Amino acid sequence: MMDKQKIYPRSKDRETVYLKNVVTDPSIIVGDYTMYNDFVNDPVDFQKNMGKPSKSMFLMIFYYIVVRMPLAYLLSYLGFGLNGIWVAVLISHVVASAAASISGTISFKKRLTAE
Repeated sequence: MMDKQKIYPRSKDRETVYLKNVVTDPSIIVGDYTMYNDFVNDPVDFQKNMGKPSKSMFLMIFYYIVVRMPLAYLLSYLGFGLNGIWVAVLISHVVASAAASISGTISFKKRLTAE
C-alpha cells in the first residue's frame, strides 16, 4: 500500500511527485503510483500548472471537424477514393500545425507585451 504522505518518489529528486498525493480536486482521477515530472515549475502545484485547455480543444475540433472530415468527404466524392481520405489527413495536419503556430505566436506576443 502506498504511503499517503510521501510526495516525492526519490529522496533527492524534487522534480517528480506522486500525483495522487498532490492532487486535491476530486474530479481528477489519478492512479496510486502515477508520477508527474515538471522541471520548469514546482510539480507539487500540478493543478495550477495544468493551464487552460480551451485553446487546444478548439484547435483539435477545428482540426478534425472543420478541416479533416469535410475534406475527406470532398476528396473521396471527387473520385480519389481511399487515397483522398489519406490526403485529407495530411492536409489537416498541415493546417492544424499552421493554426497552432499562429495561435502560439499570438499568445507569445501578448505575453511579451504584458510584461
